[in-house]
Amino acid sequence: MAIFDLDDTLLDGDATGLWTEWLIQLGWITDPERYRAIWAQQMADYAAGRLDMEAHLSHLLSPLAGRTVSEVEAEVGTFLDTELLPRLYREGRERIAWHRDQGHQVVIISASTAQLVAPLAERLALDAALATRLEVKDGCYTGRAQGIRTFRDGKLAAQPPHLGLFGFTQ
Repeated sequence: MAIFDLDDTLLDGDATGLWTEWLIQLGWITDPERYRAIWAQQMADYAAGRLDMEAHLSHLLSPLAGRTVSEVEAEVGTFLDTELLPRLYREGRERIAWHRDQGHQVVIISASTAQLVAPLAERLALDAALATRLEVKDGCYTGRAQGIRTFRDGKLAAQPPHLGLFGFTQ
């Protein structure tokens, strides 16, 4: 089995940061300066090893609260095609292909959230994706996360689905 991280590993950049800018362009974030300031402080806290992941997720997911899964999925698809896929390192794609050629199962794990990571893994024909799942009620995102946060030690606690089946955790 080969396990890949996403941000600054397979991807030139941070998927969540790029998604944030996408949401600003869409107008889903109504106060971009304030949102970016909170984001910048949280990234400084992350670098210093003191990020409050729950506060971070609350901030990060607030633009999705009340939006339908289908509305978000449509934007994610366009975002992946125009912003993320072109930023994947060639060497990372080659390494994934090498592992597939060796018959290895390939998994991506990321602290970025599942609405981004799972469809990216599908586009890359990976065997599984592990990412922080988002809570959905009545077909809409609540703005909250659920389950294991695939951040730091949470990456160790996350379990891939049975890899004999093609499954993604969202």
